[in-house]
Amino acid sequence: MNDYGDELLNAVNDLLAAVESLDAVPSLSRWLADPTHFPPGKPITIFFPSRTYGIQSDITFGPLITLWFAPEAFLELSRGASVQIDGPITAGLTQIFSITDFTRDPSGVGSRRVTLNSTKLAAVHPEWWGAAGPINGNARVDVAGDNASDALQATLDAAFNQRVADGLPPIPVELTARHVVATTLTITAPAAASTSPTSPFVLRGVQGILSEGSGVPSLYVPVPPTSAAFTGQAVLRIVGDIPFVMEHVAFQADPDDANAESWPTPVGAPSCLVIVDRRNAGAASISQIFRRCSFLGARGDSLVKVLTADGLQPSLVTFDGCRIDAGEYRD
Repeated sequence: MNDYGDELLNAVNDLLAAVESLDAVPSLSRWLADPTHFPPGKPITIFFPSRTYGIQSDITFGPLITLWFAPEAFLELSRGASVQIDGPITAGLTQIFSITDFTRDPSGVGSRRVTLNSTKLAAVHPEWWGAAGPINGNARVDVAGDNASDALQATLDAAFNQRVADGLPPIPVELTARHVVATTLTITAPAAASTSPTSPFVLRGVQGILSEGSGVPSLYVPVPPTSAAFTGQAVLRIVGDIPFVMEHVAFQADPDDANAESWPTPVGAPSCLVIVDRRNAGAASISQIFRRCSFLGARGDSLVKVLTADGLQPSLVTFDGCRIDAGEYRD
């Protein structure tokens, strides 16, 4: 493997020292456009030492380029700029993308600020978009102020919403921490049947099922959710006939028994934990599985809703060894 990182970063660092806006794109673009840096058909690696790299215009990294991020090295996207990555990424559970003006796409396709067209990513992580990661190898328990909603939605956009809209298979999303959620997270299948996903979307926790009192991977609504805006009526809403496997993830609200009756009284709180909103009730061949997941503390009208044009049909979804509310397991 050829590593051109030193040459590239010398150019980037020269630019950063001279340009007050800290825009690394001109130097990166010039370097990427120079054919002498790319032996025909051979992969290269670009190494980013620890620092912030301002991205103020669009840039694409081709399929033969591996981006290798040191801890605390990240691309800071501003003013509508976007990054397309067609090759591998080497990074730990630290932030590598910062989007200063992230907004949600109401169509459900995704913000397209970070587009991952790579076929060589085994998984993506919310930590890459700034969600709090584990501490010393243990799952972090976020405090209520650490709202990870935007980081989580940006992850789902890049791993599923945008890729499926472009005809690519989804990338698994791995959770390693308890992430505070303050607005509905969504994954959305394209309306056209010809572009509906065939590969399942995978959301998995890497440390197993939530045991009582621990802080393993979860999507968690604190009490009271004073800043909540659950316009989708759930912590996670799955829209369309989307095959999925969600395993070893806890969907949790009102974890404090002392406040058990207070949720979801606050305005804007979700009415349930997960909504599976299927367009075609007859699509029984679509496999949707919750495996060893936990649904804890719901005080609304249900834990999980499966909505179809023909009404509620929970039998369309499989619950395999899941923990329901107060410790009961159901198959």
